[in-house]
Amino acid sequence: MSIFFTGNDYYFERKYEHIPNNSNFAKSNYLLERKSISFYIHRFFAFRKLSRMKNKNVVQPEESQKLEFSNKNKTVLIIGQVINDFSILQTKLDNINSLYFYKDIIYKILENTNFNIVFKAHPWENKKANLKAPLTLNELSKTFGKNNRVLLTENFNIYQLFRISNFVLGLSSQGLLEASLFGKKPLQFGNAFYANQGFTYDFKNIEEFLQKIDISENLNITEKEKAEDFFIKILEFHTIPVSYFGRKEVIKRL
Repeated sequence: MSIFFTGNDYYFERKYEHIPNNSNFAKSNYLLERKSISFYIHRFFAFRKLSRMKNKNVVQPEESQKLEFSNKNKTVLIIGQVINDFSILQTKLDNINSLYFYKDIIYKILENTNFNIVFKAHPWENKKANLKAPLTLNELSKTFGKNNRVLLTENFNIYQLFRISNFVLGLSSQGLLEASLFGKKPLQFGNAFYANQGFTYDFKNIEEFLQKIDISENLNITEKEKAEDFFIKILEFHTIPVSYFGRKEVIKRL
């Protein structure tokens, strides 16, 4: 079992290996005809779960002052993860060190584009027993803290950041799923479990991204439908609720 970003559901799967970024979700044979009665029923319940989501690790702060750069260039939002996030450590990546990846991609965006960059650090680093400090944020601040095209933050409301950003990228953060709900087409580099589902840009390395810099910022109609199908599929058929009924379902499946 693995907690899903709704905060009210667990991803549930029979495996003898780790689940994060290693699920059988992409191989499942779920098929539901769009516009059928069954589709709309499952859609209703899936999006009701999304409307009630409450991430247990990150409490969104109230929206605060505006974030503004001294120029009118496009803005890239990078959603950071905890430096020892299991989904990163157990995934076959060229750059398994998330801090190295963040430094590298910020450097290369600054050098090869005129984009502004907002880096949203994960506040959970302050609470991790072996960290107890915002390690990623502190290290990036040493390098980019005085750059007028880079803004580093930890506690800004993520939906406010979505609104001011043109692109949203990350490794395998489930925050990219939230970006898709906001209409953004996420740029993912971490072979995430939601990759290659038709609503994300899936890059193997930073150079590939820089070669395709002139890309659409938002989901088109077809991609929105793919995202919708993904959420229905995973919430209705691959998760169980954190409740009495969820416990009964676990016992039933075991």
